[in-house]
Amino acid sequence: GNGADVHTQDKQGRTALHWAANHGESVAAALLASGRIKNVDDRNVWRRTPLHLAAEHGQELLVDLLLEKQAKINHPACTPPL
Repeated sequence: GNGADVHTQDKQGRTALHWAANHGESVAAALLASGRIKNVDDRNVWRRTPLHLAAEHGQELLVDLLLEKQAKINHPACTPPL
């Protein structure tokens, strides 16, 4: 609400949504509800999306919310090359 850039990435490529997927469903839900998140499939340097992190941390409600926002389950960039 104060104009922060939600797409800014840290040195590991994590966005605000990556951090929220690790630390709390309510923050991630607020970010998604803001309408400012344009890409729910941003990848960090480990090629992980917020959906991966939410699933790993047992954030079931956030997984559902990300899927509602069209997060890709099998993001092509996350698939190892043949």
